[in-house]
Amino acid sequence: MSDVVVRVALFAMKRIAFGLIKLSLLLIALSAIAEDMPPRQWRVSELVFTAREEHVSPMSLNLTANFVGPGGVQYEVPGFWDGGNTWRVRFSPPAPGEWRYRTAAADSGDSGLDAQTGSFTAQRASGVNPLFVHGGFLRVSPSKRYLTYSDGTPFFWLGDTWWYCPGKLCPIVGSYGGPGESMFKTLVDARKEQGYTVAQMLFAGLPKEMPALFSPQQWREREIRQWRMMDDYFVYANQQSIVPFIGIGFSKPLNEPGLDDLKRLWRYVVARYGAFAVGWLIAGEYNKDHKQARVEKLMSLGQFIKDIDPYRRAMSIHPWVYKKDKRQAWDQPWHDFIMLQCGHKDWAFKGGPPPTSLYLDIYHRRPRKPLLEDECDYEGIKDIDAQRVRLVAYRAIQSGSFGFTYGAHGIWHPLQSYGERRLTHYGNPVPWWDALARPGGAQMGHVRRLYESVDWWKLEPRPDAVTATGNLPENRQVLAKGFEDRLFVIYIPSDIEPDSELTLQGTSSRLRYNMTWFNPREGKFEQIPRRLNGSPGKLLLPSRPDDQDWVLVMSAD
Repeated sequence: MSDVVVRVALFAMKRIAFGLIKLSLLLIALSAIAEDMPPRQWRVSELVFTAREEHVSPMSLNLTANFVGPGGVQYEVPGFWDGGNTWRVRFSPPAPGEWRYRTAAADSGDSGLDAQTGSFTAQRASGVNPLFVHGGFLRVSPSKRYLTYSDGTPFFWLGDTWWYCPGKLCPIVGSYGGPGESMFKTLVDARKEQGYTVAQMLFAGLPKEMPALFSPQQWREREIRQWRMMDDYFVYANQQSIVPFIGIGFSKPLNEPGLDDLKRLWRYVVARYGAFAVGWLIAGEYNKDHKQARVEKLMSLGQFIKDIDPYRRAMSIHPWVYKKDKRQAWDQPWHDFIMLQCGHKDWAFKGGPPPTSLYLDIYHRRPRKPLLEDECDYEGIKDIDAQRVRLVAYRAIQSGSFGFTYGAHGIWHPLQSYGERRLTHYGNPVPWWDALARPGGAQMGHVRRLYESVDWWKLEPRPDAVTATGNLPENRQVLAKGFEDRLFVIYIPSDIEPDSELTLQGTSSRLRYNMTWFNPREGKFEQIPRRLNGSPGKLLLPSRPDDQDWVLVMSAD
């Protein structure tokens, strides 16, 4: 085995000089690891290499490591420069057993980096964190309707939007007067407790914080220190079962960088963070104003990212608002699932929620791809309240979206004090800790609880299954999803009279149905004592408890 030290990446807080707290890697050599800390399936392990020569342009040096595991499976993993003479390769073994590696950096002529070999044994996945049990490299399901964990277990997407994270506006050390010692950790802890599984992050403040961001060949020690400080964002999110979906930059700032520089930047990002449970959304509003050169550049970049990602995880790209989205990415071979930005109230659909036909048309589109509503009606923008957020979330999911991404005014672009007057054109500005307490944020956690109470991934939209007395407007449709004739989930919005007769088609006279009301405001289930006999025609549904929104779950014996 070479003199390269194989290390398992364990991360911790470490105090440094002047009383400051700095986030750093706590790297423990394999030979000294306690028995309860071996390399493990789905957990980040790290190879550390020391160059034996000085490199004037270290960012131009491409180090890779080829890993060969059980059954001969191979992964080609990019490495990255981490300052000085240090290079690292991070790898999460996708299977237990013995793994052998060999590095390649032939163009460097550096014997400390090229042709280094070694091996280690990865233990089987364990614990309760689903990312570490099932694998956090998300895949497209065989049905192409939703995403799964790496091992095929269905993954329910419930996201929050933190566009300016990582960065100074969302620090991991400090909270701008908010609760706790870390704004980022407070956000993660709160959303984990509520049931969120994804954080959408765009590094949106980074171009100003790191002027050389889009010129990787110019990076020196200062830039590497900034990347090193960002490591713990991803470590902590994964520890709390959150998958960061990351991109870099919004629309116009991406006009100037050349494709080669963007490729160098993204090779570094994939090398540094690709072994974590993260996803790629490349950029925000990639096709805003349809700047052709930018769109073409980002389409090529998407294929590059797919090609160098050793885990071939599911990826997408964040679009401009739907009414102006020309959908340039939808048929790209690297584009695995469709993200929609249906916008925010009167800026999108004349004040009403997106029509369900919009989602259904995409759901039935060919070639089939999973559909996700990832930006619609952020709570606090204009007068968007929790009731509106619930309405758009349930309508999207009931009409084919495999999850939903929430957003709160005061967090998507973080505000740090009560006196801040930025973004007033979006609505009343509040600091991030007040935005975190908005009721709709907690109620989105109830969404996941509802769907995970059944085999949600089997459900298909049944837009015409429920009829009501009177003519309900489109924005007050009663929406059903079903699995065969055995399971139905029916969303009933507010402002429909409780005694309005609702009838359901698709049940079977051979079956009897247990019925449960779900309160989407409080996240509580209320079992209905009696059972219903199915009908080959229309089945009259029970009356709601009141005129608020409710979800009826019906399952056959």
